[in-house]
Amino acid sequence: MKSEIDFKLNVPFEYAVNGGVETASLLVLKAPSNKQRFQRAKLKEFFYVAFGESREESSDAKETTEPKDAVQAEPPTEEAFAEYVVQTLYTSSKVKMVEVIDEFKQLLLSEGICKVEGSVNLTQALYDKMDAEDSDRLLGAYIGAFILASFYAKITAR
Repeated sequence: MKSEIDFKLNVPFEYAVNGGVETASLLVLKAPSNKQRFQRAKLKEFFYVAFGESREESSDAKETTEPKDAVQAEPPTEEAFAEYVVQTLYTSSKVKMVEVIDEFKQLLLSEGICKVEGSVNLTQALYDKMDAEDSDRLLGAYIGAFILASFYAKITAR
């Protein structure tokens, strides 16, 4: 499992640092520690509830539409997996995205978890400057890299 990832923002934002203004285009993210175990557990739970729901729906659909000899697709890239995580969460009727976003924000705002340009801790004010699409991508990348790392390893080991 990785202990750190770099996340490139599609929409950079400006922030004040050392009496000047810098442009943030990169976030450096660290894996959650035991200090963030409650947010980590909640995010993992949200995903598995949504994943279980999507599997139930897809197995019902596959029974009537998928041929028995269907070819397995290639394992997803990390980016595709991150997108899948977000899509799975958003399309779930059992998971409330507002709660997911709130838990994720609390985790990101923990000391040392997310550093803007690798040096400045993410604050509420800086979080609020982020583009919403970047936030969704960040959610998927973080959950995929750190919280669901073993799940991702299983699906790519085919």
